[in-house]
Amino acid sequence: MFRLKLSKLLAAISVLAIISVFIPTPLPVFALDTGYKSPTGQAAGPGGHGNGFETTPTNAFADGGGVAFDLDSGTLGSLVCTDPNRDKHDFYNYSLGVPSGSTINGIEVRLDAFVDLVKNSAAMCAQLSWDGGTTWTAAKTTPGLTTTEATYVLGGSTDTWGRTWTSTDLADVNFRVRVINIANAVVRDFSLDWSAVKVYYNGTAATATHTATGPTNTPAPTNTSAPPTNTPTQTNTSLPTNTPTVGPSPTPTRTNTPVAATNTPTRTSTPTRTNTPGPTNTPSAGSNPITIYGVWHCSSDYCIWGAPRTIAEFDSQNHWVIDRGDGSGLPSVNMVILSFVEPLKLLNQTTDATTLNGVPRGFTPEIVNYFKSRGIRVMASIGGITYVAPWNTALTTNGYQLGLNAAAMATNLGIGVEIDWEENAPSAAEMAGLQAFVDAYRSVHPYDATGNDHAARLTIDLAAGDRWLIDITTKATTDWLKTVDAGTPVLDYANAMVSRGDGTPSTWQEHVDGKPQYSPPIPPLAPAKFTGGLWLHGNNAACENFASSPQNADANYVQTVAPNGAGTTNGMLGFMFWAAECEGTRSTCTTPPNTCEGGMGVAADTFNIPLPIPALRQQ
Repeated sequence: MFRLKLSKLLAAISVLAIISVFIPTPLPVFALDTGYKSPTGQAAGPGGHGNGFETTPTNAFADGGGVAFDLDSGTLGSLVCTDPNRDKHDFYNYSLGVPSGSTINGIEVRLDAFVDLVKNSAAMCAQLSWDGGTTWTAAKTTPGLTTTEATYVLGGSTDTWGRTWTSTDLADVNFRVRVINIANAVVRDFSLDWSAVKVYYNGTAATATHTATGPTNTPAPTNTSAPPTNTPTQTNTSLPTNTPTVGPSPTPTRTNTPVAATNTPTRTSTPTRTNTPGPTNTPSAGSNPITIYGVWHCSSDYCIWGAPRTIAEFDSQNHWVIDRGDGSGLPSVNMVILSFVEPLKLLNQTTDATTLNGVPRGFTPEIVNYFKSRGIRVMASIGGITYVAPWNTALTTNGYQLGLNAAAMATNLGIGVEIDWEENAPSAAEMAGLQAFVDAYRSVHPYDATGNDHAARLTIDLAAGDRWLIDITTKATTDWLKTVDAGTPVLDYANAMVSRGDGTPSTWQEHVDGKPQYSPPIPPLAPAKFTGGLWLHGNNAACENFASSPQNADANYVQTVAPNGAGTTNGMLGFMFWAAECEGTRSTCTTPPNTCEGGMGVAADTFNIPLPIPALRQQ
């Protein structure tokens, strides 16, 4: 009887053992995260100026190596993240790689950012989209930004931004981050070094393997076999290393949009302006008169200068430049900079449809003489925002030869040369190439303080302030833009060029003060070593109405600003304007009927601009 009962008991145990090998064992769940992932796609969002981070937005793809830059952000001050007047930018293609079926616990957005000044409650917002930018979460806002780059983390390991996410929502085709710049003003400049994302999720271990060997029906007490042990193994695959990629940084710059050289304006030459002379400008004590009053000139084909022009046709479009319209027969400016020369073509002495031996075909002796015969000094600008990459290549290929070719162009045309290299994060090799360019040019045309040798005039463009083009500004201010009381000058002066809007006394003051907090510091620049840039097109006050113009409003500052560590004389050299004739497709050309006697011509009378330009102040 006992043996029968024991046999039944063992049989029951055996059946349970058999059943157990076919019951799935619950798999362990692990809390995982993607690590910080970088985007590889970007696009300006709607609102504000419609261009988001308009300068080098791809710099936000990596930690380090330059910043994405948004100048004068928004069209109206607001601290509301979704305000349509604020600039926005979308980042996507993060390759988050969250496994299908995972539970999303939280999403973290990392913004490495700063602002130009701690004013106007400047901050950044972020929103997330799960459907390619059609729908967005509520926004999260950083604390107030500072002038030093800092990391701001929005969201976190348990923050799902108000919704339930799936791995499909996080696929590249669906997931986006929108960054919004907010401030109670439109004059704040925002910089973004990195827009990164980390996703926190629950993932299961590798599937456990149950090996059933079949029942062993041995009704004996010696049966000690047991089901196999389920030991899941989690494989940890290390995340890719984020290697910062050096790229160009934000540079507030003049813009030109090259188009076919055959695009010639068809306006008729019927000026309608009446030039009413303004009061004569008499500088006050502690000031110096405006010495340089000039324009960058883009010809009729948006800064290509790709075809020769007859003097009659050129004059029909540009007569205001040489005649201010007051009956004096005097010009409205005393400087014209022909813009632009493509640096790589100049290096290679390319001959093609728009260039002859590397020089734009429109840079003819006749056009140069059209200006010089009226006492207007002429220069040529090498570069511009369109030609940053050709500058980089030319400098690393043979910067010295490029300098020699530029000097030969200057000799042949009897003009000076402006360096307009708008690269904010140059490599060491590129900077060495720029030094070689300057050395080569000066080996042919030594510095001439008298100004008598027009080809010896060598200048450089710097940003409106000294927060951008930082490496170039530091180099130029430290080594090349000396005053005679501080050493041997190398460059004649710098142009603090315009960006999307006018330069201002506050941005020009940055050059005067320098940036001692930078490493290396940017030293102060003597006021006598630079001009201030303003915007010019055929329907703005600078062109039409001197009384309402920025040159009128800023004249006192330009003539009286005191040195602050460099130089000994008050006052900047004067003004430069971007740009005469047709600088781009989005602005009005300064051609009939939109000519500039009423703004530029009256200013020339008021400032009593010298003709020709005299020797420049050296202190």
